[in-house]
Amino acid sequence: MRTYPVIMAGGSGVRLWPWSRTHLPKQFLNFSGPESLFTQTLRRASRLAGARETWVVLGEAQRHHARRIVDQYHIDQVRIEVEPASRNTAPAILLAAFRIASEDPDAMLAILPADHLVRPLDAFLDCANQALSFALNTSVVTIGITPAHAETGYGYLETEPSKNGYRKVLRFVEKPTLEKARDYLISGCHFWNSGMFFVRAEQVISLMAKHDRDNYQRVARYVHTNLGADYERCSSISFDYAVMEKHHDTQMVESKFQWSDLGSWQGVHQVSDRDPSNNAIAGDAVLADCEDSLVFARSRLVLGVGLKGMVVAETKDALMVASMEASQQIRAAVDMLKDRDEVDHHTTDVRPWGSFTVLENDSNFKVKRLDVLPGCRLSLQRHKFRTEFWTVVCGKARVVVGDQTIELNCHEQVTIPQGTLHRIENPGPQPLCIVEVQVGSYLGEDDIERFEDDFGRC
Repeated sequence: MRTYPVIMAGGSGVRLWPWSRTHLPKQFLNFSGPESLFTQTLRRASRLAGARETWVVLGEAQRHHARRIVDQYHIDQVRIEVEPASRNTAPAILLAAFRIASEDPDAMLAILPADHLVRPLDAFLDCANQALSFALNTSVVTIGITPAHAETGYGYLETEPSKNGYRKVLRFVEKPTLEKARDYLISGCHFWNSGMFFVRAEQVISLMAKHDRDNYQRVARYVHTNLGADYERCSSISFDYAVMEKHHDTQMVESKFQWSDLGSWQGVHQVSDRDPSNNAIAGDAVLADCEDSLVFARSRLVLGVGLKGMVVAETKDALMVASMEASQQIRAAVDMLKDRDEVDHHTTDVRPWGSFTVLENDSNFKVKRLDVLPGCRLSLQRHKFRTEFWTVVCGKARVVVGDQTIELNCHEQVTIPQGTLHRIENPGPQPLCIVEVQVGSYLGEDDIERFEDDFGRC
């Protein structure tokens, strides 16, 4: 058996806003232990029976987070596939299946979400390897999670009674009402849908061709032409909707491990360490007379007094307060902020060359801190609407301004006039830190015209 883990890492995790955002979603954050959910998923994937190359499918906004983690932890045999546009899991899974099947027609896929909490590792591997083994002789195998409580935030699998350790899936059930969830809890035949699938790559292609012909043709065309416009024509639909709800030969293995998709702050509260009053705390938070609450602070001291069943999540630029019961509604509430930059970006934005932090943002000026990794450089670019002033505060910089190349030491400055080609490089072994002041009529991040780039962003 040759197993190719396929990790779906393109989600935005909106329900965990303001910690999780489009350009730094929950799979790249640390909610349990020192490693991100994505890092933990990579490690699990590499331990699967017959594991070969791991494929990570995500969008451009997440690519550099994934690459940095792969390089930081020296994880071998990882290929990152960047979607031209986010179109949910059905096109993403089909794209990976096409790519892998072209190199190994007998490939077995282990399709895994990147943002789930799974522990312990050995129990997961037992279930997953059992599913892989069974998938060699059947169509599709999934893992069902034994419900721990009546949950309205998960989809369910309705199954037949167990036979030889497996259950036939009768149907996929959407997120239920609380009354139905309570019935499912005691039925013995309903399981949480884990979103994990074990199936041959060629079978994925066949099932998509049968059940979602339009997306099949669009992805197949994109694989042939490599034109992003072909992929962008795909409809946004999950693999569950497109295939699994229409496919009637799915088997299920019962889980023997702890699992959460961390789909809400309430879910984070349930898996977090809690004090005797059932409060979960992260960061610099102090609680007085509080019960059944979650307070996550990232940038400042948070004092909670008299909180009962509340969620408080804080970052440098946003504060979210909700009742625990309403935590599933945060996605809809964030939609009200769709024109705000805080929906997609943190004040610190990770880039392949390092990161930048917005220190001050006014109507006609912006102040940023740029941290450039050793040996890295930004793209050769220019701006239509702004002039920039750079001051080196740590390290040494090599700066291109028009047709000049300038070496700058600590405390030295340079001006980048509006419309002038420019580039920053860190030529030394030490980190480079620059304070950048932007002045102009428009200061958006999209006012960048790139001419050369080491990271393929032109």
